[in-house]
Amino acid sequence: LLKIPVRVLTEAVQPSWKTLDIAGFMPPLALADVHKANKELVRCVALTRIIYGDGHWRLGQAFANLAHSYLILRALPAQAIEHGESARRTMMTGICTPPATPEDKKEILGTLVTIYYTLGVHVFLVLFLDCPTSKESYLSLQKAERFMEELRELDERVIMGLKISQKDIIIALGRVCLQQNKLDSATSYFEKAIYAIISVEGDMAPELINLYQKIAQSEQLKKNHEQAIGYLLQAHSICVALHKKFSVEAAQTGLFLGKAYASCESSKA
Repeated sequence: LLKIPVRVLTEAVQPSWKTLDIAGFMPPLALADVHKANKELVRCVALTRIIYGDGHWRLGQAFANLAHSYLILRALPAQAIEHGESARRTMMTGICTPPATPEDKKEILGTLVTIYYTLGVHVFLVLFLDCPTSKESYLSLQKAERFMEELRELDERVIMGLKISQKDIIIALGRVCLQQNKLDSATSYFEKAIYAIISVEGDMAPELINLYQKIAQSEQLKKNHEQAIGYLLQAHSICVALHKKFSVEAAQTGLFLGKAYASCESSKA
């Protein structure tokens, strides 16, 4: 076992997945593939512990990948938190000494982004959310954002290879602010995410549908019904363009739009 190259052990068993909106969508993988990927990541933790020992940051990296898989692939927040905390504790021990190489520092920062993003977004899978949990999630996401910025300053190219993008963190911050009723902050984060998506993918990107609905929700809570309708109209127009006019997706966005019009009329009465 110890003759196997370290990088093979630590990288080969890490599956590739796309970070998605975990509140409503899961990656399009067969259940068998999900369990296989998760099993390989459990194996990676065991192998990394054998090679590096309990106090090395590489073990924290293995725990971080496992925690992220429980969250994104299997939607199991309790397991994600358990392994995420293990990753955090291991990293606190493992990064006491300076990184051996600049590449190590980049990997450490990328791992810290994964850890704090996972600890931050697990709340979207918890049905009964208390204020302390929501506050802790916000603080974790702020740390993820800070480590992402530090990594960007080192080498912006590394950002492209991460499982988590800056856009993902911004969206998560917006959603936590929405849960905490910090409506102006939520709107600001969602606007940043919308701008980032449009600048890369154009103004008809599918991901914009959910974001326009989220920002509309924030505006409705602020009693800005006309602004909310404007955002929902944008979401509906994208949905109709991407799907058939009488599709389920278009019906859903149309329903949200109809409810917004009804709320607007009620507020005027």
